Amino acid sequence: MDRSIGFLKRGVADLNLTGERRHRRELALSRLENGILDSRPFLIDAQLVLLEPTEEVGLILWTFDEDQDLRGLRITEVHSAPDGTTTTLEEDYPIHAASLVGPIVESLLYPVQRRTQGQQKDEAAWRDYMLWALDEVICRFVDKRETESPDMPLPPIYVSVPKANEVRVLARLYDRAGNESESLEIPVPYWSRQRPSGDIGDNR
Repeated sequence: MDRSIGFLKRGVADLNLTGERRHRRELALSRLENGILDSRPFLIDAQLVLLEPTEEVGLILWTFDEDQDLRGLRITEVHSAPDGTTTTLEEDYPIHAASLVGPIVESLLYPVQRRTQGQQKDEAAWRDYMLWALDEVICRFVDKRETESPDMPLPPIYVSVPKANEVRVLARLYDRAGNESESLEIPVPYWSRQRPSGDIGDNR
């Protein structure tokens, strides 16, 4: 608990964070200190980052969950065509399936695949991952023994890069009890914007 409070207080005190990003850290800190257990997860922040030198993309999630039963991430994308029509795609990724009890506050980087040609979640690969995760949970938390299975990496998580007036990407968390956080829109990352030479920006 003390580590979670310290983590959030450092975020609130970070002068590089402004506006909504700081406000959401303040909200999480308030929920943690109010003495009331809230079972709903809360997505503090979500940012797409460019991983150098490969230029692959990562998704940083700052999560808050007081009863520590996070299950996964839901990605919702809204694509707008020039004629005004929209297409919505929603996918669930059980990224916490192998963990029965998680931390209250966590900041993790997840490698993701850019959705550039309409790629969709590999349901078969995620089913295999879920079977492996179930075996992990049974071994470690029920039988109290180490599993003999090798670690299994997360299957691909597909995310489009947000683009103003064309692509909106929203993220939300869900837990094992079916509770969901509110959706949080992932901002257009600075590295995807077309900028004049010498113009440097960030997501703060």
